[in-house]
Amino acid sequence: MALLIRFLNFVCTFVGLALFSVACTNLSSNQTPLKKYYFPYEEMTGGQTYIYQCGPLDSLDNQVFHFVSQKIKGKWYLNGKIFRSDGVLTHEWQEEATTGGMVMNRYAMFLDQKYPRPCEIKYDDIFPFKADKNGVFLFDMNWTDPANPGTKYQLIRNRIFRGDTVLKIMDKNIECIHFKIRERLEVNQEGILGLDMIGDEFYGKGIGLVRFVRQMGDRHPVFTLTSIEDK
Repeated sequence: MALLIRFLNFVCTFVGLALFSVACTNLSSNQTPLKKYYFPYEEMTGGQTYIYQCGPLDSLDNQVFHFVSQKIKGKWYLNGKIFRSDGVLTHEWQEEATTGGMVMNRYAMFLDQKYPRPCEIKYDDIFPFKADKNGVFLFDMNWTDPANPGTKYQLIRNRIFRGDTVLKIMDKNIECIHFKIRERLEVNQEGILGLDMIGDEFYGKGIGLVRFVRQMGDRHPVFTLTSIEDK
């Protein structure tokens, strides 16, 4: 169980933080109605920082997400990093915008605080640009920990579209969409030990991720967007 608890911060902060092959065709907003709720990557070429504060009932560290986008040969890419509030880098990744949604190109964790540990991505769905209610989108990746080279980890995430809602974020009422999250973290060390988790993600129109919630046992951390900075 200690191995699973070690990755609680990972589970709480890995959000999609990524559905089909890229095409150059411009799709109308009617064909991609959820795109306007994702991070506005076409406006992030100069970089933006999102700060998420953990709710008062949990002691987990606040999370700082930094994004910068780039357009290469007609394709948009969104590069992300997660820092602890003390400035320590914990995660980095790259997403690619496709006609159907965002997919994860690569993901790495800084488990020893020195070198990135690449993950093997098996299913790359991060965010759909169109979804039916209760539609399910799968993300699945594996990795190993340098401190425990004989141990393998796997995170399986199902993101289930629930519909729209309104949340008060940064003192404003924001139109949002809601995804229910079901996850399983498996630790393979001379046998498989699994931990099932549930949660919620909310994406605000023109903003992106505004709140994410995870529940594991008696812990129920809630992270809410408190500020956005251009840098």
